Amino acid sequence: MSARRTSLFALVLFATEAFSGSRAVYGGSLKVTAITEKTEPTAELSDTPVEASLLLLRQSPLCDAVEVTLTVSGAVHLSPRGGITAKSIESTINALSKSASPYARLLELTKPPVLTADGIDLDSPLRGGDLEAALCHPALSIATGPFTTKGDTLTARADVPDGRPYVDEIALSKADARGAERQLSARRTHVVIGGTSPEPTPAFFGTFLVRNSTVPESLLAAVNSSIDKGDLTRFFVKPPAEPMWTLAWPAIDSTKPPAPPKPAALSPARELRLAFDVSNEDHRAVAERLQVKLQAFGYRVVLQPLARSELRTHWNASDFDVLLQNVLLTPSSHVSATIVNELASRTRVKGDATAAVIPLYVRGVAVTAAPEVRNLHRNLYGLPDLADAFLSAE
Repeated sequence: MSARRTSLFALVLFATEAFSGSRAVYGGSLKVTAITEKTEPTAELSDTPVEASLLLLRQSPLCDAVEVTLTVSGAVHLSPRGGITAKSIESTINALSKSASPYARLLELTKPPVLTADGIDLDSPLRGGDLEAALCHPALSIATGPFTTKGDTLTARADVPDGRPYVDEIALSKADARGAERQLSARRTHVVIGGTSPEPTPAFFGTFLVRNSTVPESLLAAVNSSIDKGDLTRFFVKPPAEPMWTLAWPAIDSTKPPAPPKPAALSPARELRLAFDVSNEDHRAVAERLQVKLQAFGYRVVLQPLARSELRTHWNASDFDVLLQNVLLTPSSHVSATIVNELASRTRVKGDATAAVIPLYVRGVAVTAAPEVRNLHRNLYGLPDLADAFLSAE
């Protein structure tokens, strides 16, 4: 049995007591309650906090499965470890690069990956923290994760790069926020993922309003002059959340800019289809707020709730007026900009992303743990790493 290696990218230890006070113990069943409608997300569409957290139980970020070096020619060389094959890495990268996804250019590849005798070469300009952020993005997860799945029971694997998780299994259940809180209070669950939290957490799940070229550019000023993003995060979006004042993330300057002048109302008024993810309660609340606020500018907003996969299809086909799109940004402002630019690429709007995409807010993932859960920390994206958690023997 190999001991688990503490993740190189771990950020925040949020167990209720210090790790140093407990001995790491293998075994036991960790009960986890997720506040979500589904517990089997896919990498390409796991751009909400809870679903991305659950994805990493079944799959591993690419950064955890490879060693990274630079070749003499300047290529990024990925050497698989822990039983992962170069072919599976190539398939993962190619599938994302060819997908209809805002993450398709995550690695900024100039040509397809090249298999070598001991790994895979990438022709990518990314280096250092930018490369780390891209390789650790959940959209680049590989199928071999720390647990195998059978229904809502996840069993620990021994054949993963970092060694088997501490717990033998995770018993996964789903509930609404009130039900999850009751379960935690009654000691019927150990960890709750999702819900609200007053505590600051790393926030990378960005929500944007995307404008197609068929909609007047004056919509940008209408939204920015009438929607207070601070109010959105206080009254319409569940915490942890914070307003996005610019497209740059992480924000260089978090100062709220002055509101632009209000544009004249359209005459005659025009209908505006506003598409959003029907499963996202925050997006529905924000869409309804936009519907009310844009009336004064001559827009008759028609709400268009869609399944997330259908929303992505409409975005890819440029078949929309405006839509609310959730994407997982990165700790690298450069890689985040690549994602936002790809998001703007389907709008057919001339110019840079600022002409097509309005940043609204970013969210983190709330995680609450019982006192007996130890060594529960967050990864580079602020997602809980349950594979490193264990149950105290005390």
